[in-house]
Amino acid sequence: MYCSLKGRGLAAGIPHFNLDRLTSNTMASHRLIQHVGRRYGLHVSEALYDRLNVYYFVEGHPLNDRPLLAKVAAENIAETLNKTGNNDVPLAEHEILTFLNGKEGRREIENAIKALKELGVHGIPKFIVEGSSVVDGAADSSTFHGAVLKCNMSRKCRLTLTNSKSITNTGRPPNTKC
Repeated sequence: MYCSLKGRGLAAGIPHFNLDRLTSNTMASHRLIQHVGRRYGLHVSEALYDRLNVYYFVEGHPLNDRPLLAKVAAENIAETLNKTGNNDVPLAEHEILTFLNGKEGRREIENAIKALKELGVHGIPKFIVEGSSVVDGAADSSTFHGAVLKCNMSRKCRLTLTNSKSITNTGRPPNTKC
């Protein structure tokens, strides 16, 4: 599985997983991404999500260090808005820190976590087939093939992806190699 996970990390643009990092509570970062999405839209929140993946998985920073998280998020939001020609005023670092120190958005994230746990999702990325079958995102293509075959192919098979960007019809991100 490590080979598969590493290959998928490479395909997602994560060339080196920092295995020395400490696991941290991700509530603050999830709340922040949701907040940014509501304020600026999907493009800006996805750019922040990508930056936080590098921040955590590659650079090894904890996601629960709120002052550092606010600094990185403020820089990323401003950069993304500037790159896209968006004239919205970016959130300042102190505004983000105030948000992170509050409770806004916490209930929505807790409800999502509860619903995912009920489906058997305890980590990401995961694929949910027909709302009930859960496949690990680092699984090989034969596992995905089996899950899709279980779907009744006479009707549309719904595939939900938690916290990842894209898949091909093989169930693997493009160019996945070990």
